[in-house]
Amino acid sequence: MTSTENIVELDQKTISSLLNKRINQSIRKLDVLAARVSDPCLKVLVVGDIKTRKQSLITALLNHKILPMELQMERVLFCEILNVRENSGEEEIHAIKDLEKYDRKDPTTYSIISLANLYSTISDYDKEIVCIKAYCKNCRYIQESLLHDEIVDIALIDCSNFLHDTIKITNAFMFVASSENNIVSSVEKLLSSNTFDENNNSFIVLNQFGNIADKVKCNQMITNWIVESCPNIKRDVELFHFLPAKKISFNVANDLYQLRESLGNLVTKKITRTKLVPAQDYLRSLVIDIGIVAEFNLYMATCESEKFERLLEEDKIAYEQLSKELDEISSKAKKYARTTSNFIYKNSRDRTVNAIAKMEHMPNINKIDFRGVLSTLSFANHVRDAMIKEISEEISRCEKISKRQVDICISKINSLAEKLEGDFNEISLEEMYSGTTLSAYIIQIYFLEFFYFKQCRDPNTTDDRSLTISATSKILTMANLLGVTNFLGLPKTQRWVSRLLCIAGVGLFVKYIICNMRISIIRKIALKIRDHLNQTNFVDNEAARISMQSDVKIDLSIEYLEKRIKQTVLAAQKRRLGTLTAYKGTIESSEFFKLTYRRAEKIFDSLDSICNITDDLEF
Repeated sequence: MTSTENIVELDQKTISSLLNKRINQSIRKLDVLAARVSDPCLKVLVVGDIKTRKQSLITALLNHKILPMELQMERVLFCEILNVRENSGEEEIHAIKDLEKYDRKDPTTYSIISLANLYSTISDYDKEIVCIKAYCKNCRYIQESLLHDEIVDIALIDCSNFLHDTIKITNAFMFVASSENNIVSSVEKLLSSNTFDENNNSFIVLNQFGNIADKVKCNQMITNWIVESCPNIKRDVELFHFLPAKKISFNVANDLYQLRESLGNLVTKKITRTKLVPAQDYLRSLVIDIGIVAEFNLYMATCESEKFERLLEEDKIAYEQLSKELDEISSKAKKYARTTSNFIYKNSRDRTVNAIAKMEHMPNINKIDFRGVLSTLSFANHVRDAMIKEISEEISRCEKISKRQVDICISKINSLAEKLEGDFNEISLEEMYSGTTLSAYIIQIYFLEFFYFKQCRDPNTTDDRSLTISATSKILTMANLLGVTNFLGLPKTQRWVSRLLCIAGVGLFVKYIICNMRISIIRKIALKIRDHLNQTNFVDNEAARISMQSDVKIDLSIEYLEKRIKQTVLAAQKRRLGTLTAYKGTIESSEFFKLTYRRAEKIFDSLDSICNITDDLEF
């Protein structure tokens, strides 16, 4: 697997976190570099052996007597010479006991020493004093000023002994050696400190060079020896200065003038370059890294953009196909519901009509005993109850059949929603029907309903009505019996046969009455029930009730289906919106990283221009 593939496989959040961390570190580093580059303050450490007259050298460089010339300190004591501009224009000398707590604005952190008492103060210095800061005026013109030339502020730090740790707090240091001492020993001490390995901004001054007889040979020998001892040092004449005077005067001699100019060049140009070069190198590396990251992210954003563009096209086709499928699902569900509802209505109506039409032929009717005329009303009520019960049971059977049909319909509808979003909703089919409202007490049976009255006129009465009770069936009259007896002829035989026939006739009459009356009552009750059911539109109402109550469950199932369809559509729209948002994000990322890469190229070109400018600086 290549490095690019490894990067792709990494968690994007982890990569983003690492990049943010490195970016924050780079920003802090840039702030430090910017502060360093923009800081006009530079510090030059002046060190040397005893009797090197470095105080005289500083006095001559500044054209201002500040430090005692012949004083040799027994311990390390720093004396930092600063421009009065940093002390609000007041020329003062601050004796500091704790350098970390020193604050120029807080008089409690230092003691003020006058210039007149500086010699005695340093001669009898308090051992607790660790540093002296001298804010003094430069008597030279601004163009010749060493402390401030309107470009940088230079601080000269005088130290009697050489300490390796002091190099870390300075931008450059000037080593002063004396021809009266052992020059080789002094320079060896300088080179043994590895100063040139850590700080190339070093300046060597050989004072009192006039005491040496062969100055040219000595100059060449010392220069070669220093260069050979430290290969990092170039043979730069500006880094080596030989002052012939035994006592440096305030007059600007040629050698001293060259020394001051060289030191000024070192501080204002070379040190300036040493500030710019690290910042430039860091910026160059940073811009290269930014360009690489921007180029890689541009490639990734372009790939992602193409991928999301394909996904959008696929989502569009899939969404259109999904819309068609959902329309078909909804249409099928409504068709199932409509078909089931029609079947339930028709089946319930047909079965109810059939049951009502066959009421008098129901098996349960034959099991009811008819015990005579006196039990007619009781028999009629039992027949009515049996018929009503049979119709109610038939209605219940219709409800059971409808319930099965509803269950089948709901199963079909649920099968349509298998690929849809959302969860399956269970629909309870218990107590889905309220039951029929048909009751035996609605139909009242009266005794006289099974007899009819004939109306006749009696001339002997004022009432024009007379009641004649007729049985609902044919009745054998006594005349028929007499006709039979007359046919036989003999008196005894006639009496005997007539009695026998009378008894038989009565028996037949009673039997005929009972049998025919039972059938008549059943028919009469069935007719009355049918009339009542027709008047109340019972069949259509019950069929409609069962169908409507079935539709409630089916409609609930369709409602759940529509809800899941809506969820599916919303999910598809959400996915498409997410893809569209991601696509727009990749487009914006592509534009951003493209712009970032172009800016990185411009910044890199600008850094090259700055590099060319710094390379053209003369030292």
